[in-house]
Amino acid sequence: MLDTALQKTSELTTGLCVENKSNQSALDNAAVELWNKTVLMKTKGCLPNAAIAKLRQACFRMVTFSCGASKDELALRKQIVMGMKTAKAWIDCQQFENAENVLELVNQMIQSLHSIVVEKTSGQRSGTQCAEKRLSVEEDIFKVTCFKMEATSYLSLLCYNLGLNTYHNKQYDICTVWLRESYDLGKTRSTLSPKTQAKTLRLLANAYLDWNDHGCVEKALNAVTLANTEYLNPAGLYLKLRIMLMAKENASAIRCGSFHPDTVVDLCHSVILLLQKYSMELDGCPMASSSLERYSNTPEHGRLLTAYLDLLLRCKSHNAKPFARECIIAHNTDRPMDATTKKQFHILFWEQASKAFEVEQRFSDALDWYNYSLSLFRSGSEGGGSNFADGNMAKLHRNRASCYIGLQQLSQAKEALSEAKVADPSSVHTSFLFYKLALVEADLDTAKSSLKEMVEKQNDALSAQDMEESNNLISLAAQMAMEVPYSKLLVLSESEDKDADKLRTETAWFTKVAWNLALKSEEEPGNMKEFFILCNQKCILEEALRHIAENKSLDTRLMDGSLPNKSKEPAQILVLLYEFEALTKLGDARAESVLERALVLPNPEPKLFESFAALAVEHPAHQPRLSMRALKVAIHTHLQAEEPDFTKCSCGSYTEAEKWCAMSMHLLPHMDSLRDTYEEQMMSVYADILDGIEKHRSSRGLEE
Repeated sequence: MLDTALQKTSELTTGLCVENKSNQSALDNAAVELWNKTVLMKTKGCLPNAAIAKLRQACFRMVTFSCGASKDELALRKQIVMGMKTAKAWIDCQQFENAENVLELVNQMIQSLHSIVVEKTSGQRSGTQCAEKRLSVEEDIFKVTCFKMEATSYLSLLCYNLGLNTYHNKQYDICTVWLRESYDLGKTRSTLSPKTQAKTLRLLANAYLDWNDHGCVEKALNAVTLANTEYLNPAGLYLKLRIMLMAKENASAIRCGSFHPDTVVDLCHSVILLLQKYSMELDGCPMASSSLERYSNTPEHGRLLTAYLDLLLRCKSHNAKPFARECIIAHNTDRPMDATTKKQFHILFWEQASKAFEVEQRFSDALDWYNYSLSLFRSGSEGGGSNFADGNMAKLHRNRASCYIGLQQLSQAKEALSEAKVADPSSVHTSFLFYKLALVEADLDTAKSSLKEMVEKQNDALSAQDMEESNNLISLAAQMAMEVPYSKLLVLSESEDKDADKLRTETAWFTKVAWNLALKSEEEPGNMKEFFILCNQKCILEEALRHIAENKSLDTRLMDGSLPNKSKEPAQILVLLYEFEALTKLGDARAESVLERALVLPNPEPKLFESFAALAVEHPAHQPRLSMRALKVAIHTHLQAEEPDFTKCSCGSYTEAEKWCAMSMHLLPHMDSLRDTYEEQMMSVYADILDGIEKHRSSRGLEE
């Protein structure tokens, strides 16, 4: 109903005029009466703000219509008062567009009133009454200006809220429009603080980043730069640093804009994590490095130390080790780390050492990181007093011993293993490393005692997991025991000065070890099978080598009679295959010489080299380079072979010729450029082949 009244008053204002003064007076009185009733209902709280605004709008339009273009000062003042109250009502219900429209009309009325007052007072002498009239008009102008500013502030806030909602809904294109409008509205008004404007610009920069459209990174950088100009804030600096990292700006530009005196510790930590994400180390970065000193006496200092060390490690910085040493020295002197920080440092040290040891084979570097971890263990109370700490200490010493073994520093390895045994005497891993070290030193007695300890600790295992670990280590020890005599066999077989009896005794001992371990594994069929297979493989390979040597000698004597087409002799090819298989499975480098001998055979077949390639990678052999070479030779041999065609198959081999010709005709439709040239010729040849097949069948029938 109110909307209908508003529509009617709008039509009155735009389309009608009042010719009768009595009607004009009646309309004016009705508007004033309705206005007073509206004020009464507002005082009682009977109507919502929107209804009050609509009623006042209707009254204001009726009065404006009834007065028309009147030059009466009192009428203009009445319209101005009603217009300002109507605009305030629209602002209260957040209908800012309607408020702006009303304020524009009121502003025009004030200008008219100002002209009338100036005209009336221009001929009079200046006095108190003239000054009061002008002051009253200027007060109205000031009130209208205040209302406009208030409406603009509400509009700016409304646009910001709309931008925030669309940002959460991931409608970034619409979001940027609303946020730009919010900033533009607040830019011309002093009621919005620079802090609020900067907040709007930071959200606009985030919207540009998440939009991920072409050129949005540059727009985001411009927005956050403007935000920091409006109001410098740590959050704005963090956002600018993030954008500059995404834009791959140079380090000097990033360094210049990454510090603020009010930066909190959480933001410093976030900056370091951000640098980690983009793997960028900034030497002398104020926010990353100075914060370590700034928060050195706070509980959050350890979190910053861990994050900064992780940053240096991710960037592979040469400052990582010096920084780690500085932290350890500070921990041992005046600034001890808390337990959480020490744990994180241990994790980072061990991760770096594991990577250097297993992936890069840099044993010296891995040893340095393990020694850093050892320094932290010894400096605190975690070096003893708990089973968990003792287990970690033993594991640390075992890792150090492995590094020493890799560096061939065997005496230091023994010392590290002795310390590991003191920390955890029941560990089967320590006994295994003693066994491994004894094999390297060729200390048979120590190897026997270490292996015996491993078996005893396996029997004392309390859990299924410990039992499985012990079984795996004993299996690995047996495998190593088999590999050691093999390598010695290869070395000693090439030297005439070595004692063959000693070699046979040593290999026999390792065979007995595997056999006895298999007998003791009655309750573990899987382990028993592995031990018996190891023992069997050694015996089979030794026997195969012996037979190969005998057959090779016999073959050499047989070949002295210059037999025709030696490459086709199956005995010679089989000897080469058996010898190649045995040598590759033993890991003997002489396997390549067997391949060389096969290459000099006259007219070798490709299948021989295909067999060589398969044997080179058949378990337990693993020689991919040799297999690749054999495959290349096989392919080369295939390419040099004569191509089959119907002419060479025409000597009675009609069946093979028919297959090849049929295949060619089947493929011909797929070759558009050659179809017209060869189609008739192929059909003619195919007909001749079919005719030959019929004649061949007929001749066979007559013979029968």
